[in-house]
Amino acid sequence: MRILIAEDDGASRLILKRSIQKLGYECEEAENGDQAWDLFVAMKPNVIISDWMMPGRDGVQLCQAVRAYPNDYYPYFMLLTALDDKAHTVQALEAGADDYLLKPLDRDDLQARLIVARRVTGLHGQLMEQKRELERLNAQLYEDGRRDPLTKIGNRLRMQEDLEGLAARASRYGHQFCLALCDVDDRHGSPAPRGGAAEHPAPEPRRAVGGDHERGRRGLRPRAPSARRHRAQARRPSLVFCQDERA
Repeated sequence: MRILIAEDDGASRLILKRSIQKLGYECEEAENGDQAWDLFVAMKPNVIISDWMMPGRDGVQLCQAVRAYPNDYYPYFMLLTALDDKAHTVQALEAGADDYLLKPLDRDDLQARLIVARRVTGLHGQLMEQKRELERLNAQLYEDGRRDPLTKIGNRLRMQEDLEGLAARASRYGHQFCLALCDVDDRHGSPAPRGGAAEHPAPEPRRAVGGDHERGRRGLRPRAPSARRHRAQARRPSLVFCQDERA
């Protein structure tokens, strides 16, 4: 975790720097608010510890500038002050500060505040990673919704959007455009080559096996009468001839 300190008093700045380094953190120092701003833009520190009263740009103005700067991460800001009244604490928090340290510096207090700062910056880092991943997935979903999964080319939605854009551009600038539709599916078979029939003629249809005579000619056993045939014959009307005995 990189830490930037801004302190105009040389002795206080040296004590703060040594205390931070003993805790195992990287540290850069600035003598005033303007120099601290240049270092912030250059090194992008995770934590900024700034004195409240400094020549030029003070701690509150530096904090407001840091919050207004378009960062892709969240810098944790602490104000170092000898003012212990509630009004200054509220003013620091409203300016964008996350915490404050009281002078004279207490090392245990500094260590506790830096533990909280590391935890907060870590959580903000995870949120930024999740945000970038969601943006990537949304962009991929947008492209997949406008691409055919089989041919990997634009689908009907993409064509509609492109046509709307072309129509709007043609209407604005007086241009013209044309549209060609091509069928890429070979559903009806390939056409025959020029100068002759197809290279692979269609095979002749197989002849169905006919009645018992046809089956006997082919050396097959005659079919046994089925139950359906028996029922059909039973339903056929019979003709009965009666002889008149008086004749």
